[in-house]
Amino acid sequence: MFRSPDGTTNYVNLIKNLQPGVTEVFVHLAHDDVESQAIMVGHPEWGAAWRQREFDAVSSAEFRKALEENHVVLIGWRNIQKLIGGPVVPAKTSPNR
Repeated sequence: MFRSPDGTTNYVNLIKNLQPGVTEVFVHLAHDDVESQAIMVGHPEWGAAWRQREFDAVSSAEFRKALEENHVVLIGWRNIQKLIGGPVVPAKTSPNR
């Protein structure tokens, strides 16, 4: 979505310009490590470095502050299913819990 080196500013501006209602913001998070680089080989414009920048942007204090200041409530797919009246699939529990 945002390919500028300053992805944090882009995502903060996105949050500041949201309209009331439900908005989906889809990000591709990954660490820029050997594993991600191997998986995304051949995709330098959307590869591991870009995904690391997205991770850094949405993990930043500036982004969290923008969410708070603009009264954005993060929800998950289960909440969206309820909003659209779809079936709610029970959460799977890990045997380690």
